[in-house]
Amino acid sequence: MRLVHFDESGIANVQDEPRVVIAGTIIEPDRQYKQLEDHLALLAGRYVPPEKHSQFVAFHATDLFNCEGKIFSKKDGWTLEKTAPIIRKLLRIPWRYGLPIVYGTWNRAKYLPSDSGPQHKHRSQHVKEATERAYSIAFIQALLRVNLWMHRHARRDEVVMVVVEDNRDMRKLVSKALLMLRYPALITPEFRPYLPLDRIIDSVVFAQKMESSILQVPDILAYVIKRRIHNNRDPRDFWGLVAPLIEIHPTVENDPVVSALSNPPPGWRPIRFGQQWILSGEQFS
Repeated sequence: MRLVHFDESGIANVQDEPRVVIAGTIIEPDRQYKQLEDHLALLAGRYVPPEKHSQFVAFHATDLFNCEGKIFSKKDGWTLEKTAPIIRKLLRIPWRYGLPIVYGTWNRAKYLPSDSGPQHKHRSQHVKEATERAYSIAFIQALLRVNLWMHRHARRDEVVMVVVEDNRDMRKLVSKALLMLRYPALITPEFRPYLPLDRIIDSVVFAQKMESSILQVPDILAYVIKRRIHNNRDPRDFWGLVAPLIEIHPTVENDPVVSALSNPPPGWRPIRFGQQWILSGEQFS
């Protein structure tokens, strides 16, 4: 059996982040779970200041990129230059352990009415509904990619269970999306060729990062993918550490991640990895 851990990004300010992004990694728990937990614990021991150990719960991408929160705040002298090594260590985990990266993304801004400007009295409700719709479609995409990856790369008798970062507002959406995928008649036509969802079993497991530390990995993956599709500039090339292991099928029309993958960072070269071609740079040499 395998596990896939999912987390989301892009559900804050809709002007800055029109797209919801969900990202996940597929692991073999018997072989990798404890290794990943130990690896994350070692990173915490190395980078979290000793006086902050009692306050530390998990690495959060928003804290590392924006230098905020209890551990890595600007008031304590943290900058992106100082947190960048931590970000890179976290982003190298999928490569180090051979974890495929799956994702889903959808534009929530398209669901906002044209009169839903900043001063519109119903704006917050419109944004909430648009976010929920986009989240559902993005999650469906991500699950379909997991199912397809299992057919292509896992043993025939292997199945996968889904673990999702516990977000109370999204719980019903996640459960509803999984239910829809079990009944293809409820799914829009473009997704039906990738059904049935026959390799994902049971209901979704919801967990906090303090309960499932591996959720720290999809957390930062989702954040970096969100940054890349909302802003092409990435002088530190965090995207270059994520791109090689992303599974892009099934694709949807005008998928921004596919577009980003078609424009590799300078200096990258194609190499063979398992049964697929990926891009490799000096970061992995």
